[in-house]
Amino acid sequence: MLVVFALLVIAALILQKQPEEIDITQDPFPTQTPTYYLVSTTVEDVTHVKIEDADGQVTIFSAGEDGEWMFVEPATAAEEADNGAILSAVAQISNLRIESMLEAAPPLDAMGLDTPAFTITITLRDGEEIIILVGDQTPIENGYYAQVQGDAPRVVSLGVMDVILDLLREPPLMPTPDPNATAEEDSGEFVEETPEAVLGTDAAPTPQPTGTAEITPEATVEASATP
Repeated sequence: MLVVFALLVIAALILQKQPEEIDITQDPFPTQTPTYYLVSTTVEDVTHVKIEDADGQVTIFSAGEDGEWMFVEPATAAEEADNGAILSAVAQISNLRIESMLEAAPPLDAMGLDTPAFTITITLRDGEEIIILVGDQTPIENGYYAQVQGDAPRVVSLGVMDVILDLLREPPLMPTPDPNATAEEDSGEFVEETPEAVLGTDAAPTPQPTGTAEITPEATVEASATP
């Protein structure tokens, strides 16, 4: 009887030391939140971008055959466009990330999308046009309400959208060179410095040595008349 009891105690101790059963159905890596984009294309596929505000102010820029971007409107800025700044903004437009999907979106007029503040039209290489409507900033000012025409409204990044809208508000132009600096560099003139130039035009003349008296005709006559 004691032997049976001892065996039961040993068996109980062994069971207590067994590791807990692992639930193999549990995912050890939690699923990451997927990233969504209002527009998802490539810079190479974009050929024209037009930005217009509610007052009718418009800016249009396009990519040339060499890949350089320039303004079509305003035409006065065509030769002065900062290609790097435009290319950076186009890259932002091409991958405009959504910050909030707005599962329960407010009415369009509450988001400023019934009469958008800005309209962005993107033309792709195959001729497709994507129209983005931009409304008001969110109440906590962390983004803009925006939607691709025909799709549901979303919230996009405030900073990224401001970079895009600055193409209209403050078109990126190359710095204007200083014409005076250019003229001085191109003249190639060398001016030799003279003592007068160094000392100034009002400097007193250098005194002559006084070791020898100057001989005049009057002095010669007086000398011969002396006995």
